[in-house]
Amino acid sequence: MATLARLWSAAIRTDPAETMSASPTTFAAPPPPHPAVGAALPSARLSAPRAEAGLAVLLIALAGLQVARGMATVFPLDDAYIVLHNAQVLLAGGVDPNFAEASALVGSTSPLHLILVAALGLILPLPAGLTLLAFLGAFAYGCGLIAAARRGGAGEGGAFAFALAGLLAAHSPFQLLNGLETGLAMAAVMWALVLYGDAATGAMRRWLLWILIGILPILRPELAVLGLLLGACDLWRMRDEAGGATRTAVRRALPYAVAAGLIVAPFLVWQWVDTGTVLPGTIGAKKAWFAETDLPIGLKARSFITDTTQFLAGFGLTILPALLLLPATAAGRIGAVFAAIVLALYFHEMPGGLSHNEQRYLHVFAPVVMFGAAGLFWAGPERFGAIGRMPNAVAAVLALQAALLALPGLARYRDATAFTAGDLDRVARHAREALPANARLLIHDAGYIAWATTLPLVDMVGLKTPSSIADHRALTLPSNGTRRGEAIARIAARGAVSHAVVLDDWNDRFGIVDGLIAAGWTVTPTGPAGAYRIYRLTPPTAPAAAPAP
Repeated sequence: MATLARLWSAAIRTDPAETMSASPTTFAAPPPPHPAVGAALPSARLSAPRAEAGLAVLLIALAGLQVARGMATVFPLDDAYIVLHNAQVLLAGGVDPNFAEASALVGSTSPLHLILVAALGLILPLPAGLTLLAFLGAFAYGCGLIAAARRGGAGEGGAFAFALAGLLAAHSPFQLLNGLETGLAMAAVMWALVLYGDAATGAMRRWLLWILIGILPILRPELAVLGLLLGACDLWRMRDEAGGATRTAVRRALPYAVAAGLIVAPFLVWQWVDTGTVLPGTIGAKKAWFAETDLPIGLKARSFITDTTQFLAGFGLTILPALLLLPATAAGRIGAVFAAIVLALYFHEMPGGLSHNEQRYLHVFAPVVMFGAAGLFWAGPERFGAIGRMPNAVAAVLALQAALLALPGLARYRDATAFTAGDLDRVARHAREALPANARLLIHDAGYIAWATTLPLVDMVGLKTPSSIADHRALTLPSNGTRRGEAIARIAARGAVSHAVVLDDWNDRFGIVDGLIAAGWTVTPTGPAGAYRIYRLTPPTAPAAAPAP
């Protein structure tokens, strides 16, 4: 046990780059001539936040451009409109006009994000509030990137360039402005790693760290893993600070842990009372619908490797200092363990999910990559030779590279918002204006159609119609998706639907129409042609015997 304790202590020890009380190059020999890390420098503490000001100006200009294009309140993902719809339901007292089974939390991944959107909806139109929150998340993430660079001793120019490199890396622009909680989650991960490094240098920083530990699980469920790791490692660090006295460390940690618990507990109670579970139902719904848990390991590995490789390639040259320097600090190692645990869960449960929505779920690891890359400011020439003598220039090159690599992603963001304003709006408008008043719609994209109409809806996936999940658990999941059509037919019959709204791409991938036809339904296209199609549904004249589960 003593050996294990020594190994654990070494793994989570406070590194010089994180205490900011010693030269960052304690990691290498001989000691270089440059001074201690960022915040230990008076100029780093007292200088005006020019990098943050520049970032704010840049984001305000981008917001102005969005307004000028008339796209400031148009979002690239249908899921963003689930957030808007749920916030609308919350503000209306919890009565959902579209989904008979749903409350405001049903279909929400982040209760905290939902509360923030609804709060902004008290003073702004909900779409404007959602846009504002997205830009605030981007600003918070950018400030976290600046803080990480400054901790390494970066000047204002280098810190600003590094922030640009992070904001533009991979599909970050798309994710920061997608109308979901992704940007706030990225900001929270970055600040959690920064604050862990700072926590040993002051009580206020430690309080901020533990407050953030309480926020992480209610921002995104997988961030609970990071929170637990940070809390456990900080407790062990307190033990080291107390000279190995475990009881002293526990007594010292107790107020912090209570504060974190008081933040998360009300949201968990709300989630339990409202939905019957402390975890968002979206997790189980997607797992059952996509049915990837029992796929052959080779297929899962191919999908997993493809998505993670594409994600890392989106960082370009930035990935080199990131991979080299991430293990050099305790916070970096915690970030790496967090990524490994969550990715292992995805590999087992739903590896294909890593590709969804421009790799949305992978982007909570973007801050981990960038935190490692921030080490280029303290690693110096002993790690990178001549390049290490000009980290600000390297950061500028990385920012330029990120801007070039971001161009295809920015084009996809433009196309996705145009798709929302075109195809999604067109099909919702037709449903609202042309379908009978008593129409009941079977849908799989539960956001925009609910936001734009008051028609009764049945979600075949289960995000907003939880009873659908049981059918997919009974049929779709154990059959690796081959009996998905039977599950959809059951859901359609139980919901007494008269029409379906189906995206052609989903129909091709999941055989939605063919599954209904095979179950005896008559499916007739109606309405305008487009990426989404509306079908009139006529149930079988005689109900077929229920298939064996």
